[in-house]
Amino acid sequence: MRSLTPDARYERRTEVVRLRKTGLTYLQIGAQTGLSRTGVFDICKRYAVTGPASLRDAPASRASGAVRKLQLPQEALLRQLICSCTPDQLDMPSPLWTRSAVTRLIDLRLGLRLKVRTLDAYLTRWGFSPRKSGKHARDLSSERRLRLREEYPRVAARAVIEDAEVNWGDDGPLLGYADGAECVAPRATDADDQLGLTSAVNSKGQMRWKIHVGVLTASGLIEFLRRLVAISPKKVFLMLHNTPAQRARSVQVWLVEHVDEIEVFCQPTGSARSVGARADLATA
Repeated sequence: MRSLTPDARYERRTEVVRLRKTGLTYLQIGAQTGLSRTGVFDICKRYAVTGPASLRDAPASRASGAVRKLQLPQEALLRQLICSCTPDQLDMPSPLWTRSAVTRLIDLRLGLRLKVRTLDAYLTRWGFSPRKSGKHARDLSSERRLRLREEYPRVAARAVIEDAEVNWGDDGPLLGYADGAECVAPRATDADDQLGLTSAVNSKGQMRWKIHVGVLTASGLIEFLRRLVAISPKKVFLMLHNTPAQRARSVQVWLVEHVDEIEVFCQPTGSARSVGARADLATA
C-alpha cells in the first residue's frame, strides 16, 4: 500500500469495503486485493468506526518547526544572551536564570508570551532543564548510595527545623541542542572553551542556573553560591558533588562566613564523608 499513490490507496480501500459487504472473509478479500488478513481487518475496522472518511489518507502533518513560536534566529539570540549574561546584567531583577527570568527575557526582547509547556520544551532543547539527582544515585556504588540515603534524611530533617530549603547542586557541560547545533561557546576548540552549567534544583523542581566557560573555578563557584543565596527566600542547604572547586580553601572560608545563609553537604560521589562548612574549615 505504501508504494501506491494516495488515489490508488483510496481505490484499494474502497474495494476492500465493497468486497466485505458481499460477505467475503478477510482471507478471501486479501487474496483478491493483495493485502494481508490484518491489513483487510484494519481497513474494515476503521471504516466501521469513522465511515467513508477513513478511506482517504490522513492529512499530512506540518513540517518540523512549522508551528514553533520562536524562529531560529530568535532562538539563537536567546541562547546567546542566557549563555553570556546573568539576568541582572540585562536589567532584570534576578541574580540567576530561572524559568520566570527566561519568560521575562522573551517578553522584553521579542514581545512574546509562551505557555509553560512550550517554554519548558525550549529550555530542554537548549540544555537548561533540571538534571535528575536520581541518575547520580544510580551511578553510585552500593556503599555510596547507602551513605546518600542516610545523609539526605538528616539534611531534610534539619531543613524542616531551621526552615531551610534543600537544593540539589550540579555542574557539568552544557548539553543543549537546536537543529543539530550544540550550544557551546563560539569557535570552541577545547575544554577551556566549552560552556558549563552550574545549577541548583529545589524539592519543587525549580531550577536556578548560571553558565560559565571552561572548568568551574573556586571564584566561579563562590559567585554562583552568592547569587543563589540572594535569590533564595530561605536559608539554603545545598547537596553538591565533591568537586575540586568546592574543596578550595577560598570556598570553605566563604561558606563559614555565610553559614547563616547557606550550608553545603557533599553528595558521596568521591568522598566517604559529608561536609558542612564548619567541618571543612576545621579539617583544612
